[in-house]
Amino acid sequence: MTLSIITITYNNCEGMRKTLGSLQEQTHQDFEWIVIDGGSSDDTLSLLKDTKAFITSEPDEGIYDAMNKGIERMTGSHMLFLNAGDQLAHPDCLEIINEYIARGAVFIYGDALEQDLDGTIHEKIAKPYTSISKGLFTHHQAMIYAQSELRYDLQYKIASDFEFTYRFLRDIVALDLPIYYIPQPLCIFEGGGVSQTNAKLGRQEQYRARQTHNMQGAKIIYVRQSAAWMFRRFFPNAFWKLKGLISKSHAPC
Repeated sequence: MTLSIITITYNNCEGMRKTLGSLQEQTHQDFEWIVIDGGSSDDTLSLLKDTKAFITSEPDEGIYDAMNKGIERMTGSHMLFLNAGDQLAHPDCLEIINEYIARGAVFIYGDALEQDLDGTIHEKIAKPYTSISKGLFTHHQAMIYAQSELRYDLQYKIASDFEFTYRFLRDIVALDLPIYYIPQPLCIFEGGGVSQTNAKLGRQEQYRARQTHNMQGAKIIYVRQSAAWMFRRFFPNAFWKLKGLISKSHAPC
């Protein structure tokens, strides 16, 4: 077993049902599944009682506190965060990821699919990991990290995944450790989460993280992100069409 899948959840039994089904259909079943539940009062725990999941159910201090609990519990060499409602994109995702882990990868990332509240699915082709200072280059659920001493910074309520990934990549790039891109969707991200319902706070936190880590162009990136979010809100069809064209032209090699 080399991969630990960490799922955080709170009163999202229907979302957990989708995540569970996605894991059960994988052709590669040699993985550890850790579920960090915030003390759900719905049927989540009943749903999981006969599964392979290791479950902790107790109140926490939020999303990233739960993620840190998952990291503390993991025994695999690599970790993937797949939260309740999220799914793997196809049945052989874990098999492919495991092949890259066997090559010695320290960080792996791929494309993603994003599901709107109306069920529409959009493809999001990853940007090169070298663009991390501008924001996450793919969905967090399409990133696989080697086990690390790093933890999510709880001062960020929405953008800690961005800040964590920046620190992780900064460290492994400095050591010239192997990074691999898988040119296909790895996850189906369930839209409507806190990062989308409170996108303004997410942009503000990213701005603060850029200043903390002395990244260049913090103000310009903030303005561009704000403009892009407004464009997406009012012209969603045009946004996704334009994003698809831009993504394909900037996809990693």
